[in-house]
Amino acid sequence: MYGNFRCDAPWVLVKSAISAMRDFEPDPDIILWTGDSSAHGTPSEVDFDYVLSAERTLSTYLRKYFPNALILPVLGNHDSSPPDYFPGRTKFFGTG
Repeated sequence: MYGNFRCDAPWVLVKSAISAMRDFEPDPDIILWTGDSSAHGTPSEVDFDYVLSAERTLSTYLRKYFPNALILPVLGNHDSSPPDYFPGRTKFFGTG
């Protein structure tokens, strides 16, 4: 096994990482936000309200620390609700 579903970073680590980003590059032109920002759990554990809250919180941190940057979000497979669900597919992604 290479990982664990419960491997997500706590918010204190996320805030620390964004603060460190600012220390390295205080005024970037562009930030490519590569997604999978929400928790990695089952559809019953990670509902729409949680996903929206996580995305909103991270957006707020990025905007606070980098007010002049163009932020380009790229959604990951855990940035939807339910996770891994893509319209038009008959199964959840990764389940066979």
